[in-house]
Amino acid sequence: MQKKFTNVLTLDTLGSVCYKILNRNDPKTEWSNLVFRDDLSHVSTYQGQYRSIYDRIQSIISQNSSDYTEGKHVIDPDNFFFLIQTYKTQPIYEKKWESHRQFIDVHLMLVGQETIAYSPISELQILKDYEAEKDVIIYHDNTCFTESIHLVPNQFVVFFPEDGHKPGIMLNIPETIKKCVLKITV
Repeated sequence: MQKKFTNVLTLDTLGSVCYKILNRNDPKTEWSNLVFRDDLSHVSTYQGQYRSIYDRIQSIISQNSSDYTEGKHVIDPDNFFFLIQTYKTQPIYEKKWESHRQFIDVHLMLVGQETIAYSPISELQILKDYEAEKDVIIYHDNTCFTESIHLVPNQFVVFFPEDGHKPGIMLNIPETIKKCVLKITV
């Protein structure tokens, strides 16, 4: 049976994201092929029973993005840190597929726009084995990716360990973007 691919979802609450985090190994859940995208205008709806994740996102967006320097910012060494990245988007053929084992990635666009390709890792072939220090697996190029996610400022997308992704793809022309990548321990 071929694996079912699901569209990128726009969420009204982070509850669905948290549900996936908490139930990701439950074979009865049908969340295994979903990638979540939402807008920061909905962030206040995330403060219910998932207060810790809400607080992490809120701590980032409550500050002016220009207040953060490039690089790694450690909030909770065992559970949470974030990276501020500025780079120029590139054509899709210049980017690499990746996934992570230890962390859930939340890509939050601050300035500019980019496309991120998405494919379940079950559809990708490993090019470089897992590097524990960088928490990354690199995959061969896959021309038939499942989804193309377009991020603009104040939008975020959540990638779980089973989600292969190829960030930094330009839309029409290369542009310099600034984004925050939150890393939450699985």
